[in-house]
Amino acid sequence: MEPFKPLAWSPQYTVHDTELDTQHQKLFSITNEVLALYENGSAELLPSLRDLVEYLCTHIRSENKVMLDCDYPGYAAQNKQHVEFIDKLQNFLKNYREEDENLTYNMLFYLHHWIYSHTINMDLKYGQHLLHTRTVDKK
Repeated sequence: MEPFKPLAWSPQYTVHDTELDTQHQKLFSITNEVLALYENGSAELLPSLRDLVEYLCTHIRSENKVMLDCDYPGYAAQNKQHVEFIDKLQNFLKNYREEDENLTYNMLFYLHHWIYSHTINMDLKYGQHLLHTRTVDKK
């Protein structure tokens, strides 16, 4: 199996909200830590995955609040993706077995891909909405 490419934050991923940008950076960092634990065969993988899911839930609550506060029209689609993602991660954690290498790798592959692609695609859409609405509100 191919090693995971570390997630790297870039200023072009900004959503124009300092708190959420900081959370995205931390999310990339925690994800990289979890992937490194897996690649090193660490026994700390499961507790770290649980911590990541907990942090994701906190982050999603923060994102939802911001999107609702600014009347983001894409909120329903964004929230649907969040719910499906968390459900899939929680189901994985429930079925986790250290000896099932394929299940673990596939889940981490999904996690890695989803966090990156969701942040640079879906989240940037509400970021543009925030940029526009906050600029309009300042006038």
